[in-house]
Amino acid sequence: MFDKVVPLEAIGVKEELFLYWRRQGLLPFFPKGAWARFSFAQMIWVRILQDLRSFDYAIGKMLALTEYFFKRAYEDGLPERNLRVAREALQKKVVAGTISDEERALLDYIDEVLRDEALLLAFRYNINYLTNLIVWCLSSGEEAGILIFSDGKVGEYASGRYYSGGVVGGVDPSAPHIYLSIRHYLGEFMEQRFVDVVASPLQVFSEWEQKVLRAIKDPRNREVRVELRRGKINKVEVVAEDVILKGLDAEALRKALGLKNYERIVVDTVDEKSLVVRKTIKKV
Repeated sequence: MFDKVVPLEAIGVKEELFLYWRRQGLLPFFPKGAWARFSFAQMIWVRILQDLRSFDYAIGKMLALTEYFFKRAYEDGLPERNLRVAREALQKKVVAGTISDEERALLDYIDEVLRDEALLLAFRYNINYLTNLIVWCLSSGEEAGILIFSDGKVGEYASGRYYSGGVVGGVDPSAPHIYLSIRHYLGEFMEQRFVDVVASPLQVFSEWEQKVLRAIKDPRNREVRVELRRGKINKVEVVAEDVILKGLDAEALRKALGLKNYERIVVDTVDEKSLVVRKTIKKV
């Protein structure tokens, strides 16, 4: 969704037009002087600009639409707000005792991000009200769209409701307007027969595959080992960050395990009463 991997020429926009849009403030996620590579969400925004241009939609009104989705999100601190909503939901699971290991790892990651002001600032350039609408359309599999009225007012459609600026019922859908379907744009970037599948991530990945993806994304994990059996995931092992012991703690543990220089051991659990200790000589 957010990785900038698609070059400008791949989405059919001439460089002159791109530079003009950037000068007009229609591409706020590209700083001046940076060469353009687009994320999936940004490609949809460019397609919206192309369609509005084909309608001879005024640049000034395009800028108002840009401010609605991007500048407003930046000023509202939307990424932080999204993270705090997710954190609150996970905290409720902690209190109820129903949180999973994956959810606990996500909660730790959210707490880490919320403490990092530089990372939160970077997120402000990628997470906005348009990406919220796209993510909702993908996760729900339902229609979502943008309404643009003749006076420049902007509305959104999702969950079977119309709203503007976060206010439900903030627009009159019976008034003449341009309607831009998010589902339509999603269909442009993937074969139509895959749209319904992608709209539900649980249908795309098995439970094991989801565990692998979560493990890979967890910044605390140094290594993820996947064992396949007959082409299917059989086991997933995660190597977390090293824990370094020094001084008396290290000496006590070395003596207890009989560990000499240039040797290493791997301790594995078998059952509640037994441990397997595998010793390896690293250098002779």
